[in-house]
Amino acid sequence: MSEHPPQPPHSPQPPQPASIQAAVVQPTNTLGIVGFILSLLGFVGTCGLLSPIGLILSIIALRREPKGFAIAGLILGILGTIVFALAMLIFGVFALAFVGLLAAGITLSVPNLTTYSEIIQIEAAVEQYAKNNGGALPDSLTTAIGSNTELATDYWDQPYVYESLDSGQFRITSLGADGIAGTEDDITFTYDLK
Repeated sequence: MSEHPPQPPHSPQPPQPASIQAAVVQPTNTLGIVGFILSLLGFVGTCGLLSPIGLILSIIALRREPKGFAIAGLILGILGTIVFALAMLIFGVFALAFVGLLAAGITLSVPNLTTYSEIIQIEAAVEQYAKNNGGALPDSLTTAIGSNTELATDYWDQPYVYESLDSGQFRITSLGADGIAGTEDDITFTYDLK
């Protein structure tokens, strides 16, 4: 029988020094990332509201490395700021138009808006009739609107008053809720074919 030589009792090995590896830390541009996120949120989620802030932060972040997010934030910030400016411009125009209508004394209500819309449709029908008939105005509203009887009466089921005036002008009047001509609630528009 072969015997193995006796082995010393197993003793733990002393700990080996761990090799130290240098961790390479990539530089980050936190301001660029924040500018990008705000520009993106402004462009996509808030109709440009946050975009000017993201734009400013991205411009400042362009001084630091890396510049990738700062450049992307700059582009989105510019686009979002343009969207925001256009939205404010459009909103401002509508707000001014609304104030102008109120200043002109035009009451904005469902009956009045419905009547304004119908008068515009009647105007288009009269102009189309004149175009088809060598510039001649129709002699009555029924002639202009034809079979579209919905345009014969206003919101209050009062008949529209159509008048052919001199020199290619015509007038369309709604007698309003009271149905009486010459009162404050009448809605009158005069048009010129010229």
